[in-house]
Amino acid sequence: MPEKEKLRAHQVVHDPKFLALVKKRNAISLSLTALMLLVYFGFAALLALAPQSLAAPIGSATLGIALGIGVILFTCVLTGFYVRWANTEYDALIGELKTRLAAKHAEEAKRA
Repeated sequence: MPEKEKLRAHQVVHDPKFLALVKKRNAISLSLTALMLLVYFGFAALLALAPQSLAAPIGSATLGIALGIGVILFTCVLTGFYVRWANTEYDALIGELKTRLAAKHAEEAKRA
């Protein structure tokens, strides 16, 4: 990698707004992952530890079927939340960061 590109990469990686963006993205991703794992493994644990309770009838189905569908719907909701966040906040912050850094690089190029 040429020296100029290394300098640009260093500036981006150490930019306070970039670091804040990475921190926020990681927090959201880890939170959603933890929620999904909790729901999925909670359902699996219920299947393993109390299968008879999941056999309880609910209308023409069972509690297990209803909870299984609930796990799938919960996944869709989490995905929708993440996509909405990424398309509104995250993309806007990335665009802002790109614009600011491009202006900074253009200014540096004029001086050079």
